[in-house]
Amino acid sequence: METLVQRLVQNPHDQETITFAHQAGQSDPKSYAMLLEKVGTATSEPAVACHWLTEAANVWSTTLGDAHRAARALMIAIDRDPTQATPADRLAELYREKGDTKALVALLERRAKALALLALQDPALRGQLAILHEELGQLWQNPPLEQPKKAIENYKRAIEFDPGSQFSIYAIRELYKAAGQWSDAVPFFALEQALVSDPERKIALFQDEGDVRKSALDFAGSIVAYRRARELEGGQDPTLKQQLAAVLLERAQSGQTLSLHERQEGAELFVELAEEYAGEHGLSYSLCALELVPEHDRAIQLAMFYGQQLNRTAEVAPRAAAYLKANPSGVLAAEARKLISESMAAGGDDALLDALAPPPDADTAARVAALLEHAQALARKVKKNEAAAKFREVLTLDPANLDAIGYLEPFLRQTRKYAELRDVLLAAGSDSNADTEQRQGWLREVATLCDTQLKDVDGAIVALKELLALDADDEPARSQLKRMFEKQSRWDELATLLGDEAEQTLDIEARISLEKALAKLHEQKRKDPVATGEAWARIAALATGDEEAIRSAVGFFEQGSRTDLAIQVISENVEAITDDAQRGALLQKLGELREGDGQPLAAGEAFSEAARLLDVSELWAAAERCFSAAEAWDRAAIAANERARGAEAPTDKAALFATEAEYLSRAGDAANSVLRLEQATELDPSSDRYAADLEARYAAAERHEDLVSFLLRRAEKLSEREQRAALRKRAAQLQRDTLGNPDAARQTL
Repeated sequence: METLVQRLVQNPHDQETITFAHQAGQSDPKSYAMLLEKVGTATSEPAVACHWLTEAANVWSTTLGDAHRAARALMIAIDRDPTQATPADRLAELYREKGDTKALVALLERRAKALALLALQDPALRGQLAILHEELGQLWQNPPLEQPKKAIENYKRAIEFDPGSQFSIYAIRELYKAAGQWSDAVPFFALEQALVSDPERKIALFQDEGDVRKSALDFAGSIVAYRRARELEGGQDPTLKQQLAAVLLERAQSGQTLSLHERQEGAELFVELAEEYAGEHGLSYSLCALELVPEHDRAIQLAMFYGQQLNRTAEVAPRAAAYLKANPSGVLAAEARKLISESMAAGGDDALLDALAPPPDADTAARVAALLEHAQALARKVKKNEAAAKFREVLTLDPANLDAIGYLEPFLRQTRKYAELRDVLLAAGSDSNADTEQRQGWLREVATLCDTQLKDVDGAIVALKELLALDADDEPARSQLKRMFEKQSRWDELATLLGDEAEQTLDIEARISLEKALAKLHEQKRKDPVATGEAWARIAALATGDEEAIRSAVGFFEQGSRTDLAIQVISENVEAITDDAQRGALLQKLGELREGDGQPLAAGEAFSEAARLLDVSELWAAAERCFSAAEAWDRAAIAANERARGAEAPTDKAALFATEAEYLSRAGDAANSVLRLEQATELDPSSDRYAADLEARYAAAERHEDLVSFLLRRAEKLSEREQRAALRKRAAQLQRDTLGNPDAARQTL
């Protein structure tokens, strides 16, 4: 045997020796196995030695059934040449058959250690090392060993030797995930993504990465991973929608900063899901959307719809409240308010009440609606005082709001706050936008409250005045108001009330009666003669031809030193007097008043008209006086002429004609002026003044013949001889010298 060993060591290819040894092994397999072991042990060539030892192990195992000797031989072979896979595989197979995992692990670790040194010079061995460590990782990962740390260590070594070891990457990631080491698992997603090209696998990897990063609280990274998965998938997968939206929500819930765009992105995804999945899922998704974007219109619409459908509006109410705060003027603000109000009625959280407050930029109508919702919700919660406060706010914007008044009226009565109730109802009754009948009812209630409960006369009067402003024919209100004015001696206001009533009364007799009562009030209570006179003046205008009313008005106006009003009342009403005596007397009074008021021309007209009616010379004298003062010479002349007509003594008539002549002269009527002087001298020839004046007028007009005739006529009428002689001498001289008629002169002389 030794010889055979030596020959094979020297020449591993000695076919004759090999054949002999093989034949000998047929009869003695054990000796043959030992021979092969010795050859392998003695051979210096690693690969050849490994070959002989592997053959020996084969004989020990298959022919002799001695697994132990076979394993020993294979172990020696592996030691001699670790690069040879055959002995390692066969030994590993032996361990597997025996179920000896520890021995298998030891084998693989021993071989990996040996190859690691060789791989430093031969990089081609790195692939085998990667396979070894990958198998070691599996052995450490699975039963019976189950040591994840060891498994991870070997998987990492496998990746180190072969970055393309996809199984190792996957395995190590899963081990980290199983251990909850989320952050450690994250880097291995990128490693596998670099190795795969299948879109579905890449989507799954991004999806898994999103889950892992979320578990690691890396919400930002998780969001990126889910987004990349959706980009590859096309954005239709509901699961990916849900995952991305959920991580956006979790990031917000964790207190991390989320941009407006990201919030909107998450809300839109949840809304899409809510639209796609109805019922409880739809409700949940819509509420999640509102958590991200509280003012989202579509989200609150879906939430309210599903909440009502599922009878779970209590869950939606807080989100509706948040919606109102964030979007007080939103298109669904009214529906949100209604839902919150109903929720409060059903015993909802009081914190929701704040959401019913009106938005700061809302118009009046919107503010009123919001305040009403708030107030009614408080009322349903039996928070009476708080509800009353809100209803008061409503009334500051809408004083006649029926809902607010409907609540406050009984509330204030119960609490005996009559003064506040009065103010509320009075403000409502004064609101011009409210229904008229409703306003009248409120004002009557105010008057009753003030009269019975508050003893507030002023308040009752204000209410009654408002009532009469709404309906001037409200007789009960007017009568009550009169009684109050009389009781309080408020004569001025009573006078105003009576005056208004009189103006609105169409029946003449009734109005005259009211005006007389008013005149009496002004005279006896107010001591106001002017106002009394005005009342009588109105009576005079109503009672056509009532001379007594006119005189009463004039008398009171004179007491009040209002001559202008006295003049006016006579002027306006005197034409209606048909009795000449009464009319003349009034015109005489009118003339006196106008003269005293410095209106001479108008006074003269009044006096002259009175004189014509009464045929009283003194009135013509007054008319002449006034016309003269007004320099109305023509009219003064007429008055003087009327006086002359009534004069009985010639001398008196002569004087009046002379005066008339003067007025006519001033009026520019020279002819009539001379005529009146001629009449004056005819009536009173002895008056040198009249004669001198007439002579001067003849001379100025060069009426020499008329002058001669006048002198001769006057001479005939004078009784004094000397005067007659003097006049005739003057006439003869004029006839001779001026007229050139000496014969006439001689005859005159």
